[in-house]
Amino acid sequence: MKTEYVMKSVSSLIPYENNPRDNDAAVADVAESIRQCTYIAPIIVDENNVILAGHTRLRALQSLNINECEVLVVKGLSEEKKRKFRLYDNKTSEFAEWDERKLMEELSDVDFQGYDFGQPENKEKLPSNAKKSEKSTRVCPCCGEVFEV
Repeated sequence: MKTEYVMKSVSSLIPYENNPRDNDAAVADVAESIRQCTYIAPIIVDENNVILAGHTRLRALQSLNINECEVLVVKGLSEEKKRKFRLYDNKTSEFAEWDERKLMEELSDVDFQGYDFGQPENKEKLPSNAKKSEKSTRVCPCCGEVFEV
C-alpha cells in the first residue's frame, strides 16, 4: 500500500456508489466546521479518485463552493479492504462515548459563533432563568445539560 497527499479538484472526486451512510443531516454541520476551523481532515480516495472516507466533507466543500482540496490517495488496497475500511471508518465512531466532565470543560470557553451543534431540541431544556442570566450558558450537545460560563 502506498499513500500520498495531493491537491485535487473537488469535482474530480467520485463518491462511492454503494455508500450506505446517509449523511444529508451532517453536511451543514461539517460545512460550518470547515468555515470556522478550515479544512483539516482530508478526504481519502483510492487510485481511481473513488472516496474511501469523506463523503460528508465532499458535500460540505461543494456547499461552500470550494473547488480544490488536499486529499489522501491510497493505492494498492484490494476491493475487499476498501469496503472494510469504509465500513470501519463510519461504524467505529458510533461506539465512542463522551466523558461529559471533559466535554463541558472543553465547551466552557470556546466561541462557536452561535453554532448549536445541530440540536435545537436542547434549547427547550434551558431553564427560564438561564436566558435572563447575565452569564452565558452552554448546552452540552451530548446530554443536553445546561451550564453557565
